[in-house]
Amino acid sequence: MAAAPKFNPSTIQRYAVLRAPLQHPTDPKPIAAHKWFVVLKNDDPVLFAIKTTTDTPGYYSIPRNRVGCLIYPAKSLPCFPMMTIVDPRRDNIHPIPYSVMKSATQVLGQMPTSFHAELVAAIGQHPLMSAPERSVILGMIGATSAAPPPGQSPRASSPRVS
Repeated sequence: MAAAPKFNPSTIQRYAVLRAPLQHPTDPKPIAAHKWFVVLKNDDPVLFAIKTTTDTPGYYSIPRNRVGCLIYPAKSLPCFPMMTIVDPRRDNIHPIPYSVMKSATQVLGQMPTSFHAELVAAIGQHPLMSAPERSVILGMIGATSAAPPPGQSPRASSPRVS
């Protein structure tokens, strides 16, 4: 029987959805809990990814908290079994070193092709982001402008809820 192919983090693509250990920047040991992430940039030997959340009450109790976020109803994507929020603020973006991933990481899927445009528009609308923060995050994803397309607003302003 052939051995399974070795996990190779360098092959993970932008906007892949991962289940990976979360490592706090000041602690060399990974936290035991695994979190869901959307990869923004693969920059060997580290991925930069947004940690998603299924802890939605805080986003729904104050409507302003949803502005600038992408909201995916449960099972609207195969990789999100529960309602999931992608909040692109810089404090939700984590470096994930290749050395932490290894076999503890699962690639769960890929975000839809519309994700890039929706993310750029959400970043442009996010009320808690400064202009420099927007610029850094847009640079990570190869975008230069965060303005939504004319006549179109991102899903963040009108979340789809099932």
